[in-house]
Amino acid sequence: MTIQTLKEPLPNFPPAKLFLDDLDEIVAIFREVVETAEPQGTTDQLKTNFTFTCAGRRCTTLEEVPKILKPRREFHLRIARGKWEMSLYCNPWTHSMWFPLIPHGEAEVSSAHRRLKPIFERRKRHLSAALHSAPFWAWLFISSVVPLLVHFLRLSLYQRIGPKPADPFADLLLAAYVLLLLASMLTYTTLSPRNSYDLSPTRKLLTEKALPIILAAAVGVLGTLLTQFLIHKIWPTH
Repeated sequence: MTIQTLKEPLPNFPPAKLFLDDLDEIVAIFREVVETAEPQGTTDQLKTNFTFTCAGRRCTTLEEVPKILKPRREFHLRIARGKWEMSLYCNPWTHSMWFPLIPHGEAEVSSAHRRLKPIFERRKRHLSAALHSAPFWAWLFISSVVPLLVHFLRLSLYQRIGPKPADPFADLLLAAYVLLLLASMLTYTTLSPRNSYDLSPTRKLLTEKALPIILAAAVGVLGTLLTQFLIHKIWPTH
């Protein structure tokens, strides 16, 4: 009888908001691992295969990913060569998993994990990661203390502004707290259909449309005020 020490599994990656340029890095790491490994398989199997699946659609090239990618949908990336395979599966609501199917390649698996971890760390959803890693007693504390604080705030507002305006304000705070918790808990790893250096749709809308309108309105108001000032200065009413 022999006693063996079991190896601890590599820790999973934290919740993150990934972008297309992050996917490029992940694919490059996966390709390097499977292509530099000792070939295992027939000649036909030694070709590196790329597969990306999202929302019931599949593509076989990295350039086609933006065409089938849907925001906040699960996706599966797979890079394979012979018997060597690296896969990443991410569900936007529950978890993310990676599958290094590499025969006798423990060093390669550890190296790939060390290179992948910084990508997820720099895109980490901090609140979601904290909530998913929080112990039970922390959840018990948060779920009991915050509503209690809102209740005391409600009582304090009763004395200052009265029950009628205080109740909606306190209820709004409690609802915002619940929604924030749910959104953070249910949002795990997602892949955005843009690069990290591109403007988000909201910022793009503000920059291209809202900001010019605001500036034009501000110039109009300032012009009106200046005109009124000059009129009163040149032609005073008294």
